[in-house]
Amino acid sequence: MRKTGILGGTFNPIHLAHLRMAEQAYKQFALDEMWLIPAKLPPHKRDQVFSDEHRLNMLRLAISEHPELSLHLYEFLKDGVSYTVETLKALHERYPDTEFYYLMGEDSLRDFHTWYHPEEISRLATIIVAPRSEDSDAFLTLLTRRRKEYGNAFPVLSMPQIPISSTGIRNGMKDGDSMLSSVPEKVYEYMKEHQLYC
Repeated sequence: MRKTGILGGTFNPIHLAHLRMAEQAYKQFALDEMWLIPAKLPPHKRDQVFSDEHRLNMLRLAISEHPELSLHLYEFLKDGVSYTVETLKALHERYPDTEFYYLMGEDSLRDFHTWYHPEEISRLATIIVAPRSEDSDAFLTLLTRRRKEYGNAFPVLSMPQIPISSTGIRNGMKDGDSMLSSVPEKVYEYMKEHQLYC
């Protein structure tokens, strides 16, 4: 059975926290591969997504020096809104000998009950959770509640918190700040060249 990790998102833009989360999951769970799956039209961010071409170009630049990471365009090439449960169903049909590990942040786990068919997502993939807040007690309370609700182990990613967000990068670029410490150098150069988020 092949073990494949998935990190989905709008990647608007991709940043160093995304990459480190993906790399750590790959190592910690002894995955055979880690896929980054960009959403073309995510259900929660329909009016906030930047140019498809630029997002894909930045993703390709970001993973160019990370052979363990690859770009998977299933959601990007389909029509309509991207729902995680539908993506996982399709991937199981396409790759029947694969065990999937879905990587999400603590904020997504907090909202997980609002996702489309969360109980089925829990059945289709092992959900790895990356802590985001400094309140470890609150995180453990949330984790325990979700484990009881969905019967998923929700294993925790072991890595330090990285206070980087795509929203912060977009706002920083708009304000003229240097975001070089938040994104790969090639991505930063691309954003500057194409005046993205300015």
